[in-house]
Amino acid sequence: GIQHVEEPYYQKVIDYKMLASEVPPVEKLANDAKAKTEIWQITRGDLDKWSLAWIMGKITCDLERQKEAADKGLLKARGMEAEAKAKVDAIKDKLSDIERDNEKNAIDHRTLLRYREEVDSLFEPVSIYAERRMIKNIPILTPASFKIFVGQKYPTDEDFQIRLTELKEEKEACEKDVEVTARVLELLQEVDTALMEGIIDLTSSKKETGSGRIFFPDAAFNALKEARALLPSLPSIAPPDTFTETADNTGAYYSPMQRYLWEVKDKVADLIPWCQTRTLDNARKIIQLELQIGQKTDERNLERRRLVKDVVLSA
Repeated sequence: GIQHVEEPYYQKVIDYKMLASEVPPVEKLANDAKAKTEIWQITRGDLDKWSLAWIMGKITCDLERQKEAADKGLLKARGMEAEAKAKVDAIKDKLSDIERDNEKNAIDHRTLLRYREEVDSLFEPVSIYAERRMIKNIPILTPASFKIFVGQKYPTDEDFQIRLTELKEEKEACEKDVEVTARVLELLQEVDTALMEGIIDLTSSKKETGSGRIFFPDAAFNALKEARALLPSLPSIAPPDTFTETADNTGAYYSPMQRYLWEVKDKVADLIPWCQTRTLDNARKIIQLELQIGQKTDERNLERRRLVKDVVLSA
């Protein structure tokens, strides 16, 4: 048999999912660096405009220092973006390696599933017939005139069916949770993107609300609201309350409103590992349930073969 391929196949599936979970955090670093590059480009462009407004010879040393800082920040942001993208590419290469390594197991696994389906279909009431025939004194089962499971109940077969139904329902519940969590992850990405766009918009427009009012992108608010509706157990986000006037890792300083959005953005990012852990836990449960379903299906079909044989031979 090829049942032995199941566990190695599923182990590779888990290995793939675990490694794939490393991609979003690194992609976030790349996207953040890209956004910081854009912010520095806006800042540098503004400085160039200011310098043109000055009469030649009146360009201050402070302006030159700001330009130098902007150039350094821009260079660093671009370097961070390139480094993060290289890490993403390296992870994706490893993912491709896992897929290639698992190709043979995947083919054997699909063959096993088809075999189980075919054997299972032979015992369906609408198609199962049996008669006793002898070939070289060995009794065999062939299509004939009566349906062995039509109108008949066999306790052992029913026990297997009940357990299989329970396992399949449990698996469906896990799969539904995976589907919901995947949608929540998409929504969190939408929140992240909207917040980043808001930060950049504040840089380019110099828009500040003032009077303690908070600017929060509608797209981010709506996506976060939908995520919570889909997954009520999603951890809450505590609103930022204090800010420190410190430069980021590229040397950039931000307005109070921008710092607020950055802080919220980082807190939203903290929800991603929580979702990924939930997804991986469910994936492991699904695999264990798949293995149990396969085992019970094989055991049930063996039992049904025994029942058919006993009924036919006792007829």
